[in-house]
Amino acid sequence: IHGGPGIPSDYLVGLSNAFPNRTVILYDQIGCGKSNEPSDINAYSIDNSVQDLVDLVQFLKTRYGLNQFHMLGHSFGGIIAYEYMKKTFA
Repeated sequence: IHGGPGIPSDYLVGLSNAFPNRTVILYDQIGCGKSNEPSDINAYSIDNSVQDLVDLVQFLKTRYGLNQFHMLGHSFGGIIAYEYMKKTFA
């Protein structure tokens, strides 16, 4: 999960080379890179970012049968990962 806010995930693409036997999934948080850029400033919150991650993981579980994964969060992405863990494993 990339840092920021406001920085797209492009700088993390090289992680795929570090894990050749794993699928690395990157996504752009709200308002970054290829994601939507809402005009409502209230859309930009840690709670909404965490919910976006919850929704993404649920999609991957449903669509691709994902049942185990490692999560890496850099800088602000670490906050999102931490809050995701608190929300989903509490």
